[in-house]
Amino acid sequence: MVTLDSSQCKCGRCGKILDISWEIDSVDSREKNMGSESYYSASTNVICPECGNEINCSIQFVEYPDGVLEVPPKVIEISDDRSELETPRVSFGDY
Repeated sequence: MVTLDSSQCKCGRCGKILDISWEIDSVDSREKNMGSESYYSASTNVICPECGNEINCSIQFVEYPDGVLEVPPKVIEISDDRSELETPRVSFGDY
């Protein structure tokens, strides 16, 4: 089981620090020499309670082999380019 810790985002409009949670989706998986190579995406949508700024973020990461982070989380979208995103930590459960 793959989990992402909550992370923080600094609102690009007012500077408020927001705690955000992520929703993970399994995008693809293929068999390779050392087991499955699994591709994931995660997204979040948060509205700043101070100024109402809506911030949408998406990241991608790859697990290969099971339980090993082959490609660290990479931000692929942040709707407000002035906002700053802390990359979440990826954890793997027992296999």
